[in-house]
Amino acid sequence: MISMKTLPKLSLCMIVKNEEDVLARCLKSVKSLVNEIIIVDTGSTDKTLDIAKDFGAIILQYEWTDDFSAARNFSLNHVTGEWILVLDADEILMFDSNEQIARLLKDDDAEGYFIRIVNLLGEPPDFEISDGLAVRLFRNRQEYQFEGVIHEQIKNSISRKRGDQTLKRIPLTIYHDGYLADCLKKKKKLNVT
Repeated sequence: MISMKTLPKLSLCMIVKNEEDVLARCLKSVKSLVNEIIIVDTGSTDKTLDIAKDFGAIILQYEWTDDFSAARNFSLNHVTGEWILVLDADEILMFDSNEQIARLLKDDDAEGYFIRIVNLLGEPPDFEISDGLAVRLFRNRQEYQFEGVIHEQIKNSISRKRGDQTLKRIPLTIYHDGYLADCLKKKKKLNVT
């Protein structure tokens, strides 16, 4: 059995605003894996920050500039771990065991990993599923930066610096329910204020 204490340090980075309904669920899904939680808050007015504090998060305030990459890169500047996991508050990470993650963090040939993201769409119980791959787990290197104002990605940055062969696909899944009808209605209502 591999001890998480002997592994490279793993930091979780998140951007949040008014996520009190989903943040605890997300953080619980990775609490046993991460050594550090970096929360970049862009103006929460609900209990989001209290929940983050309950999980021992480092909370950073950031003035929103309509640029997701800028906010993500701001979070990367505050990470102390050797590896970074990026999640949104309305996501949860599914994995087999801490040992599975430990093997990934010890792979000297990997700079980052593609993780399957399953988006739940529509209205339960008849929701639809859309899925894709994104690099959400990667080494903490100053030269790796997110790109794109929306739908920000770090893959191209890693590929340019280290080559496509350093990015591997792994059998982990992120479930994202922020596109369900009820979630979208609530977010739209919160953004009106």
